Amino acid sequence: MTAPPPASARYWLNRALFDLGDPACRREFGADRAAWLDRYPLDAGARAALEAPGWRVLLDRGALPNLVFKYFMLRGHPPGKFAAIAGETDEHG
Repeated sequence: MTAPPPASARYWLNRALFDLGDPACRREFGADRAAWLDRYPLDAGARAALEAPGWRVLLDRGALPNLVFKYFMLRGHPPGKFAAIAGETDEHG
């Protein structure tokens, strides 16, 4: 007997972000975001945050920072800008 998948909204948000690490999933997401997102039981806010993307919203909803960072990088953003969107500051200058 297999256990049912976790029902947590955070789980599904993180699962979607994790799956975007797969090149085939990224191609499908790019071709038809709505259809790809339909695979996951996400609420409207989570879907919008993934589509926009809303980096801070993803983090506020419980997305793992490492997965958000990876998605940020996959979208072509420079790594040094992630701290600013994550609400962190560089205290050392």
